[in-house]
Amino acid sequence: MLLAGCDGGLAPPPPSPLAVIEGTVYYNGPWPHPDSVRELRFVAMRFVPRSALDLLLRFNEIEYSDTLRRFVDSDTFRVVIDLEGVAADTFRYSGIAWKFGPNPFDWRPLVVYDRPLILRPGERRPIVLEADFRNPARFPRSP
Repeated sequence: MLLAGCDGGLAPPPPSPLAVIEGTVYYNGPWPHPDSVRELRFVAMRFVPRSALDLLLRFNEIEYSDTLRRFVDSDTFRVVIDLEGVAADTFRYSGIAWKFGPNPFDWRPLVVYDRPLILRPGERRPIVLEADFRNPARFPRSP
């Protein structure tokens, strides 16, 4: 007697637990002096920061890209987030973070994405940002 079994057959594979935020930032206007642009990164935070201190104290609630290129007209970024076991994750504040000095607290927002990012496993979220060093974003005020 021959028995045949099927463990799902032609069913599609389960979705990837990974979600991706990727995009392009366009820089408008002149760049500041090289000493005041030490690092740029795309960051996605699960909270709304009130100061650079929040970035250090709540570091485990932040996803961030590799360092972006400086003194270019535009650059691309990509952040891969593992959402294994999570139905969705919400990033309440995201954009390009600018390290302007040598100290750990010398970070400020350069440009902020205008709405929360809600990601589910397997999703890819493309975004486009326009940054201007002459008019950088500010940390939100405390309520």
